[in-house]
Amino acid sequence: MFLFVWGGVYSLIDIAKNEYNYKERINNILCHYIVSETKKEKYDSNVIQRLIDLILIEVAETFRECNKNLNEIILKDIKFWDVELNNLQFKHGLFQNCNFHKVSFKKCKFNQAILDNCRIWINNSNNLTLIFDKVKFKFFTIIVEDSIDELSFINCKLENSDIYDDRINEIIYDNTEIINTEIGYSMKYAEDNDVNFRVKFYKNIKLENVWFVGYEKAGIESVADIEEILEKAKILKEANVEYTNIFINKEDFESIVPKYGYQEPEEDKNS
Repeated sequence: MFLFVWGGVYSLIDIAKNEYNYKERINNILCHYIVSETKKEKYDSNVIQRLIDLILIEVAETFRECNKNLNEIILKDIKFWDVELNNLQFKHGLFQNCNFHKVSFKKCKFNQAILDNCRIWINNSNNLTLIFDKVKFKFFTIIVEDSIDELSFINCKLENSDIYDDRINEIIYDNTEIINTEIGYSMKYAEDNDVNFRVKFYKNIKLENVWFVGYEKAGIESVADIEEILEKAKILKEANVEYTNIFINKEDFESIVPKYGYQEPEEDKNS
């Protein structure tokens, strides 16, 4: 049965490569098949990984212009490695222990998804605008290696996470709750002329136990400096910024917050 199913998948891909008029329909069939496989009672991460590698990576160019509806997908222990993800919808998706490593996102939507112990390492994404809307993050890390135009968290909740934003031209937190989280510049990539704290916009947010790391490069020398910026944000119309326990010192932060952020699987640590 397994070989029969895979034979059918490859046959559909061959048709899509040669018959343009069937490409969109076959794209929809394959996306539906991936989602349905992730919802089976007996979840086989190896099968799901192979489907992801085949359809979203190996033959991605065939379906490049197709809108890939992967809403309500359930992904556990899946790797997206050094790839461009294009025209993907993950609405109501559940991601657990997933690693997006050196990934370029193009027109991807994570509306109302849950990312639990996941890492996103964005690479080669110039002129990218990445928007998370109504997404819940737990033990989440995002690293930006290349410059991107905008990263937005709208109606989100970030908990026990790391946001390294040194290469983001504009980062927006709107109606978002940020708890036990590090917001800062990755010292591996940061340069003096990259840093501009004031392009970060806060509106209707709650900060609790947040460490602003690396901001001394932007002239931020104390918690009082951070508080001054947040107080100024309240002057903006409907800014409504609340904050409790903010830090610029690692020791003070870690005295309150336990180990946080994406926990890398053993097999990935030497990759």
